[in-house]
Amino acid sequence: MSNKLASFKFPVLTFLGALLLLLFFYQDVLLHPNDYIFSSHGDGIKNYYTCIYHAKYDTSFADFSGMHYPFGEHIIYTDAQPLLSWIIGQFGMADYTIGIVNLLMLLSYPISAVVLFLILIHYKVDKWWALSAAIIITFLSPQVYRMTGHFSMAYVFAVPMMWLLLIKSSQNRKIFWSVITGVYLTAFFFTHPYLAIILAFFSVFYGLFKIILLKKEIGLTILTIVIQTILPFIVLQTFIALTDHHLNRLSNPAGFFSYYASWKSVLIAHNGPLSSLYGWMKIDIGNWESWSYIGFGTIVAVIIILWDLFKRRKTFEFKKFFKSELMLFFLAAYVILIFSFCFPLKYFWLRWITDFFGPLKQFRILGRFTWVFFYVINVVAVVGLYRLYLRNHSKKIRLVFILGLIFQFAEFFTPHRVNHQIITSKNNAFIKENLDAELLELIDFVEKEKYDALIFLPFHHMSSESLMILGEEPTNYDAFMVSYHAGVPLINSNSSRMSLSEAAIVQSLFANEYVDKEFIDHLPKDAKIGVVKSRAVLDESELKMIWTFDLSMQNDKYDVFEFDRDKWNSSIYYDEIIKQEEKSNIKMKDGWYSDSTFDFIYENFDDLNAVPSPYSLGKGDSYSDLNHSWKDIYTLDSSKLAYGDYTLRIWYNYAYSLPIEMHIASKSFTSDLDLDLLNKFDIRQSKNIVGDWCLIEMDFSFTPEMKDVILINSSNVDNKSFLVDELLIYPRGAPPLFRKAEHDGMSYLIYNNHWLKSDSFSE
Repeated sequence: MSNKLASFKFPVLTFLGALLLLLFFYQDVLLHPNDYIFSSHGDGIKNYYTCIYHAKYDTSFADFSGMHYPFGEHIIYTDAQPLLSWIIGQFGMADYTIGIVNLLMLLSYPISAVVLFLILIHYKVDKWWALSAAIIITFLSPQVYRMTGHFSMAYVFAVPMMWLLLIKSSQNRKIFWSVITGVYLTAFFFTHPYLAIILAFFSVFYGLFKIILLKKEIGLTILTIVIQTILPFIVLQTFIALTDHHLNRLSNPAGFFSYYASWKSVLIAHNGPLSSLYGWMKIDIGNWESWSYIGFGTIVAVIIILWDLFKRRKTFEFKKFFKSELMLFFLAAYVILIFSFCFPLKYFWLRWITDFFGPLKQFRILGRFTWVFFYVINVVAVVGLYRLYLRNHSKKIRLVFILGLIFQFAEFFTPHRVNHQIITSKNNAFIKENLDAELLELIDFVEKEKYDALIFLPFHHMSSESLMILGEEPTNYDAFMVSYHAGVPLINSNSSRMSLSEAAIVQSLFANEYVDKEFIDHLPKDAKIGVVKSRAVLDESELKMIWTFDLSMQNDKYDVFEFDRDKWNSSIYYDEIIKQEEKSNIKMKDGWYSDSTFDFIYENFDDLNAVPSPYSLGKGDSYSDLNHSWKDIYTLDSSKLAYGDYTLRIWYNYAYSLPIEMHIASKSFTSDLDLDLLNKFDIRQSKNIVGDWCLIEMDFSFTPEMKDVILINSSNVDNKSFLVDELLIYPRGAPPLFRKAEHDGMSYLIYNNHWLKSDSFSE
């Protein structure tokens, strides 16, 4: 019995040592975890909200009802830590969700230290060396930066525990430990699928190197890979297939070529004693998303180890060395590191591979994949240094180890100190007592009125990369607080992979007043909707909304209006257009007609760089071309356009390629190289949508100083084709232009290039 207890001595000491260091940095949070929110904006407040709302109000594990009313959202796409929030809800502890999430993030540090200690002991490192190194490696973890927003990716034990389980599954009871590993990975798939994929990569590449280099137990190794990674992935995909009823999700997200890592990400200090030196040298270490600095002590240790191997190259058994378990893990981590560099796919001539292999494009921000290498190289450095010490019994090696630990403590000191300042700066707003009086008054009013849903203005609907309406951070915070405390869902949303068709329906709620709004048809007949306006600046469509509705409540910060579907979706304005159309009997070019004649430009692109008509708006073809950051679409000069003020409208297929911005620019007579920006339009925020097409509208002036006016498509993705169609440019203030057309079997009346269904507002 005493031997068993003795075996727990050092793991317990490791846990306590890490806990003491954690208390040094985060004592107040550890003692009162439910008193703080680590972030009050961006992904942070949203991730708190989705987790606590799901725990408190949702009755289904798979469905999240707090945002995107009346459609709701699948829980996997909300970053709500589904497994954790469900467990919290089952135990009736929803009111303590924030404290539980905070505490788990912090306690993951001593847990990680113990796991790393066990890994180092497995590789025969002295217990005191292992204890001190495990703690230092843990607190240097690059995941420290996730604590201020990406909570489900902040569990620093995630990679080390996966490593320890892979070690276990390579020894005795391989199938048993593989099943445990599979369960562990499944839990992370229901925590954060991206982090789970990183862990799965570790398992797969380790298994592949075992097969390639060891050439034994190949069948068993393949079976363990299947159990550890393939089955958990199948469980996740099966769960989504059976429970996700939201169709037409974005399948081609951007981000694969954004924020990938480099050698600077892992070798250049971004904090600590050396950071000022690198700053003085003006070394660009890239975006923080890719940071995974391994520590100066580790770099020195690796150099010493490599020098020793070089000196012993004639006698060292390299063949045996590369077949050792630790080297197999290192090779797996190294391949994952190279993948995090986006190598070789980052090179323009190889980017086509990401299109050919569609699943590759599901990976975003590849810099996160460096985390595996961080833990492995640190362990390799400690093991190698300790073995070098054993062979020579050199006090210099031991001194290098001790100084390395001290230096790396100095390197992680600042990040944790800064983290502490950030995460303790805001009291837990999910406790009512911490809210200001105006917000409390608003919550009480919403509870009393028993609204079925709320619209917060400025409206925020981060629905996908193709369609979105961007509100303001303070309003998002208010919306989450009122929704949670009053238990009322939001029509606003914040989700990255929402159904495109649903997103279009919601976004079109703010279309022009003469557009029949499909969203109204999806609302329950008796739904009572409150519209909450903050003191922020509203756009034109939002101002029209509050001017349309009756004011119900007002205080110094908020106004509440009663949403009236009949007023907001009235046929009055459409009927006026019909009356105008009936009076327009002057035929003009290309099927257009009006009540008077004037010059305008219309281009249907049927004869210009066309693509097959199934991808066009109406009959004929559309314009297709490849993006190269800025791509000219159409050029105007004085031979086509008289000087004056104009309105330009053109349709963009948002489902075919990811939209960014459309620009109107001009060239002067003195230089063809310089462009003057006249106007720009964020395509993703278009509110007038027909099928897969969204309308771009811009005003501009053409003056004698200008040689040309150019319409330009802007994109952050090169060599990807885009589609535009139906360009109309007409004098500002001119009489309305009309035309009739069909699209997807429906008849449309086209009014100044707004496509209106002919049966709009019919019962």
